[in-house]
Order: sequence, then C-alpha cells, then structure tokens
Amino acid sequence: MIAPDEEQSVRDWQRFQHDVVVAADSLGFILDGISRIHKNPDAPIGGSKLRGFPMLTGEEFLDRTRPYGPMMQTVFKGWFAEINDLWESEYHPRLSPAMEADADFMRLELDVLADFRHICNNLLRGGIAKEGEAGSCALLRWFKPSDPMRMYFWHVLDFLNQMGWLKEDAVVIQNEPQHPKASRWHIERGSEPERPVPRLVSVRPLIDLEADDPIYRYGVGVAFENGVFGNIPFGFEDAIDPSTPLHHQIRQWQAMRISDQGDLVIPGVAAVSAEDLYRGCLAGPRSGVGPWSSSVHLEGQES
Repeated sequence: MIAPDEEQSVRDWQRFQHDVVVAADSLGFILDGISRIHKNPDAPIGGSKLRGFPMLTGEEFLDRTRPYGPMMQTVFKGWFAEINDLWESEYHPRLSPAMEADADFMRLELDVLADFRHICNNLLRGGIAKEGEAGSCALLRWFKPSDPMRMYFWHVLDFLNQMGWLKEDAVVIQNEPQHPKASRWHIERGSEPERPVPRLVSVRPLIDLEADDPIYRYGVGVAFENGVFGNIPFGFEDAIDPSTPLHHQIRQWQAMRISDQGDLVIPGVAAVSAEDLYRGCLAGPRSGVGPWSSSVHLEGQES
C-alpha cells in the first residue's frame, strides 16, 4: 500500500514527466517551422517530420499555440536565457577591464542588464516576480512583486530601447575583411500612421548637456508596440522655470513615464501625446547628436 505522501510524490513525478513531454512537443513544432523555411529534408527534425512523436491528451494544440500562449512563452524563456548567458559568460568577462578602468563606461547599460538578470532568474525559476528582483526593477519596470511573468514582444523592445540599441544607423563588425557583419533596424515609412496609434511601450530619457543646439540637450528614446521607434529631441529648457537648478531639471527629465492613458508624461513639466511621438518617429531621422527623429514641442503643463 502506498502512503498518501508517496501518492503525492508519484503524481508530482508524473506531472513533471508530462510537462517535459509537452515542452518537447512544442520544441518539435518550432523546429519544424524553422526547417520549412529551408525546405530541406536534412534540416533539424521536429513536428510533423517525426515518425515517432508524442500523443497528448488534455493539451489542446490550438490553446498551446495561441498568441503569447504556452508555446511562445517557451521561446521567450529561451531568448532570455540566451541573452543573459551571452552577457554573463562571454561579453562581461571581456569588458570587465574597461569597466574597471572607467567607472562611467557602460554605467547606464549595466543598470539595465542588472534588471535583465533579475527578470531572467525569476522567469526561469518559477515564473513569479520576486520582491527585490524582477518585481522591483528600476528601469525594466515590467512586474510587481508576486506577478506571474508572461512575456510579450514589447518587453524585448523596451529592453533594446533602454540599452540604446534601437537605431537605424548600421552597427558594422569587421569580423573578417571579406565577411563583415552588420546589424540595423529599419522602419517602414511608406504609409500613413495607423489608427488607433500603436501602444507606446518604452520611454528612455536622453540628456546631452554639451550639445551646441539647445533642442538636442534633452530628448527621449521611444518605442511602440509595432516596432516603430525614434530618438526625439525637445526644447525642454523652454518649458521650465529658468531658475530651476540643473540637477532638478535632470531629475525631472529622468522621471518621465508612460501615463495610464498611454502618453508620455514628464512630471511637473508637460505631457506629450503618443500620436505626436509616433508621427515624429515616422517623419524620419534627421541630423543632430546621433540619429534624431523630428523634434516635438512640449505643450501643456503637467501638474
């Protein structure tokens, strides 16, 4: 006779086995989708190409494949784990000497990566945001403590924007003289702005107090849910009391956030509609300090 606690242990072990088989089934369909791009019979086997395959009961396929459902969450976990491992195992050791020599080198990016590490750890270890970790991030403010961690592509866009990696100018890596590598983002600008405007999902304060043109001293990096992005300058100094000390100006600008209505808010200064920001991004990049989109004037004081 099996004791009650042994029965529970057996059930838990069976659940673990079942969850692993479901995950393997999901992986098979993902691999099959990738293989179909090449139409190559020798490509990695998976999904419908398998002759021996799982038969699942009580696991509706359409439910697992729904947008941002279980199958997509498996992919997101893999992406977060891959990026975190690239940083921790490969690039952080390479860049450590430069960071030790210059305290300002990658200072802001390191803060973002620290948040990313907390999110990755909680995502892969239970999927619940913890106090002091994913539930308390300073820059990637995606979750509150005890929140279930369901991932969406806008999380990826916000991470890239906070890192300053959403840009249209190419990053070229001379890996080999004959085979250079390059990456860039591209925005389709050939059509009118969507209505309603896609959701604003990321704002990043930009400050360059040494810029010759005052309009380029304060700006914001924004990203929208459909992948449109831009670095937009503001005449911030014209919207505030000139007697405000500089450190207060900087603090005000860094306190920007997305309002409950989905617009950009600079507390105590002004609000800018997501539609104006979106049109600014679609207007195209312009010359300035970095790849700037069209400027947007601050209008309407925000209390």
